[in-house]
Amino acid sequence: GIFFLFSLITYGFVDNIDTYNELLEISIGRRISLAALIGASATLASAFRLLGEWKYVADRLTDTTLYFEETGWADGFNLQKPDETAFRDLILRDQEVSPRLAVVQQAFFLCLGSASVSLASFLFFWISASSG
Repeated sequence: GIFFLFSLITYGFVDNIDTYNELLEISIGRRISLAALIGASATLASAFRLLGEWKYVADRLTDTTLYFEETGWADGFNLQKPDETAFRDLILRDQEVSPRLAVVQQAFFLCLGSASVSLASFLFFWISASSG
C-alpha cells in the first residue's frame, strides 16, 4: 500500500516536470518507471529502518548486561539484569517481538524485491529509449 502511495505521489511530480519543461520530454514508460523506482526506494528505506528498530529491541531483550548513561558518554555504567528480569525479557522476546520481527523481515524482503524490479524497469525504459 505504501509503495503505491509513494509511487502515485512521485508520478504527480514527474508528470509536472514533464508538463512545464519543453526541453525535457519523458515518455509514459519512463514516467511510470521513475515513479515506481522512487516509491520503491522510499518504501525500502522505511522497511529498513523498521527492521533495524525491531532488531534493536530483540537484541536489547536478549542481552543480560545493559549499558546505561546518566548525563553523557563519560559517566555511563553496565548493569547486570536480575535472573527473573532476564527470563521475563526472553519470554517477551519469544512471544511478542520475534513474530513481529519475522513479519518485518518478510516485508523488508518484499520491498527489496519490489525495488529490484523497479530498478530493472527503470533501466529498461531509460536505456532502451536512449539507444533507440
